[in-house]
Amino acid sequence: MNTGIARTPKLGVQAASKVYTTASGDLLALDRCSLDVHANEIVSTSAPPAAARPRSCGRCRACIV
Repeated sequence: MNTGIARTPKLGVQAASKVYTTASGDLLALDRCSLDVHANEIVSTSAPPAAARPRSCGRCRACIV
């Protein structure tokens, strides 16, 4: 919803990347992700289903900000 009023974000992330190194190679989890989170907004990231997850990673987890 755009009310025309500029709001200051409570959290800002710019060009975040995350790579997990596994026995079978690098796993790119985030690729230059940028976002702003404002008051009363919920943001989450989640891992793929267990069947699609690389077995050697073991570090994927869901986050709520």
